[in-house]
Amino acid sequence: MSLLQELSNSIIGCYRIAKRDPDALSWFNISAGGFWTSFAALVLSIPVYLIHSYIIFSVSPDIIQQTNMNVELTAREFSIWPSFKPIIAWLAYLAVVLIVSKSADFANRYGTFVIVYNWSQFLINLLSLLLFILLYGLVGASLLTVAYFAFLCLAYFFLFMVISRTLAVNTGIAIGLVVLEFILSTVISLSL
Repeated sequence: MSLLQELSNSIIGCYRIAKRDPDALSWFNISAGGFWTSFAALVLSIPVYLIHSYIIFSVSPDIIQQTNMNVELTAREFSIWPSFKPIIAWLAYLAVVLIVSKSADFANRYGTFVIVYNWSQFLINLLSLLLFILLYGLVGASLLTVAYFAFLCLAYFFLFMVISRTLAVNTGIAIGLVVLEFILSTVISLSL
């Protein structure tokens, strides 16, 4: 299967998970090859992160002030470093879930989780960029934070759905893994 076909099937699979389709996982390439190919989603997310960071730096002095960043940074310096923080958080989360999965007895479903998580993160990142561009143009920086927070809540609810479906864990464990992802990404974002 070509990467483009796998990408489009995975996007359809993510949509089907959101619709709670019981056959949603059949859209993903659940195989050893599919496991490794799903990391293309991480690579495809790098330009999305770069574009997002560059737009924030270039067109939104209000947002830059809210982040308390040194405004003397060049556009290149600003767009490259923050773009890698989510990648580090992404990989760190997968590593932590691997460790948890071995002790919580769902390690046999970890590969499926990784495949779906990787493709869903790419889709969420792409939608986040498109939403940012659209909303910044329509409502400006003032309402962008509220709209982005609503999107973030939906993204975490979707992560809960991905975890529940792929790892087949109870609600408490799924919520714990969602909270873990939030804490891990926040700590990495603030500390690096």
